[in-house]
Amino acid sequence: MTTTTVTTTTRRSGIDPDRRTDRDAGVRILIAVLIGGTLLRVAVGATLGLGIDEQYALAVGRDWQWSFLDHPPLGFWMGTLAWKIGGSAAPPAMRWPFIVLAIVTTVLLYRFTARLFGPRAGGWAALLFNLCPLFSIVAGSWIMPDGPLLAAAIGSANCLLPLIVEDAEHRVSARTAWSAWLGAGVLLGLALLAKYLAVFYAFGVVVFVASVPGVRRWLWHPAPYVACLFGLAVFSPVLWWNATHEWASFAFQGGRATNQGGLKPIYVVQMVFGAALYLTPWLWWPMLAEGVKAARPGRGDRGAWFCLCIAVPTILALSIIPLWGKRGLPHWPAIGFLFLLPILGRATAVSLAEGGTARRVVGGWLRFSAISLAVVAVALVVHARTGIGTRLIPEAGRSKDPTLDTLSWEPLAGILRDAGIEPGEPGVVLAAPHWIQGGRLGAALGERWPVVVADEAAHHFPYLHGGRDFVGDDVVFAGIESDVAAAVERFGDRFERIEPLGSVDLARGGEVVMRLSAARGVGLRRPLPPLGGH
Repeated sequence: MTTTTVTTTTRRSGIDPDRRTDRDAGVRILIAVLIGGTLLRVAVGATLGLGIDEQYALAVGRDWQWSFLDHPPLGFWMGTLAWKIGGSAAPPAMRWPFIVLAIVTTVLLYRFTARLFGPRAGGWAALLFNLCPLFSIVAGSWIMPDGPLLAAAIGSANCLLPLIVEDAEHRVSARTAWSAWLGAGVLLGLALLAKYLAVFYAFGVVVFVASVPGVRRWLWHPAPYVACLFGLAVFSPVLWWNATHEWASFAFQGGRATNQGGLKPIYVVQMVFGAALYLTPWLWWPMLAEGVKAARPGRGDRGAWFCLCIAVPTILALSIIPLWGKRGLPHWPAIGFLFLLPILGRATAVSLAEGGTARRVVGGWLRFSAISLAVVAVALVVHARTGIGTRLIPEAGRSKDPTLDTLSWEPLAGILRDAGIEPGEPGVVLAAPHWIQGGRLGAALGERWPVVVADEAAHHFPYLHGGRDFVGDDVVFAGIESDVAAAVERFGDRFERIEPLGSVDLARGGEVVMRLSAARGVGLRRPLPPLGGH
């Protein structure tokens, strides 16, 4: 869609034809969104404790790694940088790079949408991004790879704008084309350096180029291929790490899509409705509905077609793969939903410009979305800190309350101190019975003692500490009391003796919600898993 086409469309739709007024309105919306969204992220990020994935990222990323088993390194590097700059594992000190990146993503989304569909559409797309919990809080403030993935992907799409909007009368120059492709390639490399799922964005770009006659000529131009080489160069730390570790990360992630024995439709249902919850149903459904409407003109509406080429394959593939593979996580298709926001932003601008009932309905929908996000954020933080909503959870499921994961395990340091174990004491290593507990233990105490995981499924922990097996050292099992007891029973014969060190209760809102304990295995005689097997 060319700029001329966009202008004509906005006039027909009733949007203010004065381009300066339209631009000023879009910028005002953007500024309000940046202020409101940033304040929300800072408030939540400063008051909500680190979650499981964030603690794990801190635990394995404190020391520089070229890459990681679970993910490419960019999100972990950002966490490492925050920790080294702030010198603290406190949530505000750890989360600030991701909050800053959310501001960048919001501006880039505005620019992308404004160029395709007008500034007002850009402003509303920016607002909708900040009203979705998945984008505004999860990707927008938590230490996860999704934040840098989304920023790099929408940045790459911005680079390609001249190629998306060109037509026979406004052909891009060779210099502009090279700049567009090389910028897009570098940012694609950064997206891949954040999360492997960026490959779906790359696939969508290929689909767009191959499917649009006016754009297909770039398949025979050297610029896209040189851009791919630039992207691979940015991605090379991941290639290097995998090449020197038997391609472990690629095998780990690729294994999620392999047949796990039989079809599991419930996994697909969980992906679909899980995504609806992450985005909120009142935003998820309009995204899908407007995406379907935008598909009707097909390739004639280039801007919408580009967005659909990214969104549709990503959402469909990542929702369906768990049918035969492993259970998926609902936030995986985030990059696909990101590219539905420009389309929904355009529809919002058109409806508000029409006035009457459409304006009242859409205005009410936006106000409801904003209020509901604030209510959800406040409820999440208050419950995480006080446990006030525990009575609403069935008693059998209270131990699985995800907000319990935000409680710090720092009190374990007191048990070790009382046992006379000094921070950094040679010959002492902490062991968690599971990788999740390893992340929590490493986040709380990993700066003072090395941390390993005594389990075959240890994620990235076996790649830390130079692959040492710690034979001859003392191993302190620490974590949830029942799991520590099980680990001691399982591995007790690998030590000269086991010494219980005590326990500590974690309370929330005046109620004990978790008991932690520690036990010291003196003189490890043979390695623990995964190095030592069963």
